[in-house]
This record gives sequence, C-alpha cells and structure tokens, in this order.
Amino acid sequence: MAVGAELASRLLGATEQHQRDVSIAAAVAAVRAARLSKPLLEETVDELVNHRYGGPFRDEVERLELELDERAWTLQEQVESGGAEREVYKDAFRRARAAGAMKMALDANARTAVTESVYEASHAVKDGQRLAQLVQAVLGFIEPGNHWAAQDLAGLFWPRFMEVDGYVLVADHFEPDTFAEFRDRRPDSRPAVEDLINHVHVLELAGPGAPPEAVGQACRHITQAWRDALDSTFPGRELTVDWDPQERIVTAYSRA
Repeated sequence: MAVGAELASRLLGATEQHQRDVSIAAAVAAVRAARLSKPLLEETVDELVNHRYGGPFRDEVERLELELDERAWTLQEQVESGGAEREVYKDAFRRARAAGAMKMALDANARTAVTESVYEASHAVKDGQRLAQLVQAVLGFIEPGNHWAAQDLAGLFWPRFMEVDGYVLVADHFEPDTFAEFRDRRPDSRPAVEDLINHVHVLELAGPGAPPEAVGQACRHITQAWRDALDSTFPGRELTVDWDPQERIVTAYSRA
C-alpha cells in the first residue's frame, strides 16, 4: 500500500467509514500534489464527502484517467526519442495517478477504495512521508465517517497559497469581501491581516475524545508542509508559519 507495513495493517483493520475517510484524504492529496484541476474532480469530491460512491462519476473519472494515461505514455515515448523532458513526463504521470486515486476512492468496496486510492496517491505525490503522516492523522483523530474533515485535513497537508495585493493568503480561505474587511480593519499591519485569514483551528477537525498528542503531531506536520509550500511558491519572501500547542492553531504571515 506504499505507506509502510504497520500503517497498512492499521488501515486494513480500520472500520469501513475510517477507510473511506482515508481514501478521500489520499485522493484529495493526490489531486492537489499533482496540480490537477478539473471541475469533474471537484464534483467527485462533493460526491465522496456526501457518502455517495460508485455510479456514473466513477466512469467519468476513469475516462479522464485514461486520457491522462495516454498523454503520459505519449510523453514517455517522446522522452525516449529526445523530444520531451523527463520532468514533463513525470508530471503527466502524476496527474494520471491522481485521477486514478480519485477513481478508486469512488469504489463501492471500502477496502478496495482505501488500498487502491492510497497506492495511486503514493505515485501522484512527491512526498511519500507526508502522505503517510496524513493517513496517520486521519486514523488518529478524525471521527470515523466525517468525510468533510478528512478532505479538509488533506488540504492542510497540501496547502495552496496565493498573493493578493502583496498579501500571502491560504487560497482556500480567500473571500474578496472578507479580505477587504480585514484590510480596512488593520491597514497598519499586513501580518495581522494574513493571520486573520490564514489561521486554522486544527482541533475543530478532530472527533470527540481525540488524543491531544495526535492533533499536536498533525499540527507539527502541517506547519512543515506550509513552510515547504511557501518556500516553493514564494522564494525569498520573509514568511513565518507558527502553531499554538495549546489551541492547536496553525497560521502563516509575513514577518514585516
């Protein structure tokens, strides 16, 4: 399953709902990591988080996977003939595997869904260790069957940042009206505005009775993931990522 024997054993012994949670998180992580943006996949995530599996969506996603596979195979041939760069092929391959992860998350059988979606995701992401950390977090503190929380957690492990008028913001949190309101409230401090928009309460994703140490460990992993994403997206920018060990809040803001 490409996440290590011990973690794979935990997955296979998990409840069906927890297996579903992991398969959704893995598929979302794969799509984000591969930078695969398709309206069909957004609709598919809506199906998954609302506990709807199988059906015509799976067939449509499979067609997308096949199209992406064909593109990757063509690029592989071009690489071998010197007509394309290997990294271009690798990116195409990862996008195809991301579609495969989403397709398998839709499988009617929860055990098949989790084993195959995690396997496909492991080929779509560049950081297999982070994928394993995400799986551990889902099993560690997400309430079984809370697919929304599993999806949101994957988004925290593979964040997307954007720049708006010089402000660095979590893309999933950006709303123009809210941004304008916060900027009017704190025109003197860009870091304060960024913190207001970017901060996330990880504890809100946890189920009742979630072990604090599991949530704290996830916060540490998310903090590192955010730092990596910011360093990659905004090289040279002075940005800080912090997490509060008491409130389990992760945030990011400019240093000046």
